[in-house]
Amino acid sequence: MNTQASVLNPIGNSALLAYVSAKPFKSDTPLLMKNAWTRAIPTTESKNLLLDVPISGSETIGSRGLLLHRILTNVYEQSMLYLPTEQLDLSSLADFGEFYDPALVNLGARIKRGLEHSVFSFLDENRRTATDITLDGLDSHLGTIVSRIAESPSQVVQRILKSHDSAEAMKFLLIQFAPDFLAEASQMARAMPGNFGPEHSALTKIFIDEYGYGKHEKKHSTLFQNCLSSVGMSPTPGSV
Repeated sequence: MNTQASVLNPIGNSALLAYVSAKPFKSDTPLLMKNAWTRAIPTTESKNLLLDVPISGSETIGSRGLLLHRILTNVYEQSMLYLPTEQLDLSSLADFGEFYDPALVNLGARIKRGLEHSVFSFLDENRRTATDITLDGLDSHLGTIVSRIAESPSQVVQRILKSHDSAEAMKFLLIQFAPDFLAEASQMARAMPGNFGPEHSALTKIFIDEYGYGKHEKKHSTLFQNCLSSVGMSPTPGSV
């Protein structure tokens, strides 16, 4: 099968439109989510909902790039369980059922490959061929990056401190972190099953640390939720 052709098949565009038209992604107040399972997706510009042309690197933070990434995040998070700390009311229970509806989850699975191709394929332009990479070279390259980061002030923090409203800028940074940090290590969990030697055991130690060694108050996502609460932001997944 020609993978490229199957990714760009118009059927993929129809499935994408059907997915974003589902009830969990509609809202009269797109910036105010009432719970983790109502996630408004703007669909006014249908041209942004086409998978035929992948986004370029410069378009990643443009309106189309952000929209496609938002949809893909929802697809990914339908494989994760989000529950509130308080008891579910009937309305929230209905939202829960609609977000995790098997038909919608299956529809998301159909469009995932096309979405990933559309938003990530520009990375192939900068990818080095396997013949250029050695284990020692990779180790040296990663070590250099880690050392540079450890020894240099964060450019992001420096820019936030120099902005005209540093407190607001920091909140926007926390919003960008939220999809990853509120379910921290859940993405890595996809790589956990199997049996692949000492590397598997090393990865498991990292995974256990991310989850606070079984102590909820030390779980990294709990620490991030506490961070959000400390600056007056909602710690509820989907609300930031």
